Amino acid sequence: MKHLILLFSALCLCGCGLVGKLDAVSNMELSGASYRACLAEHKHDAAACEDRHIAYQTDLAEAQKTRGILTNWRRL
Repeated sequence: MKHLILLFSALCLCGCGLVGKLDAVSNMELSGASYRACLAEHKHDAAACEDRHIAYQTDLAEAQKTRGILTNWRRL
């Protein structure tokens, strides 16, 4: 019984970081989509999308910090 409680506690603690990882990956995907949409709209003026590019790079770096089981994301 004691081992079951320890196992359950360990599984609960492992899941704590999962939400942060999911948030980081979600933010990266959203900012990447925003950046791609901006580039499609401003085909000849990529500088107009620089703020979105910086946001994407920041989110990508954050998502890479939280690497673990969630490493299957597409790069821009």
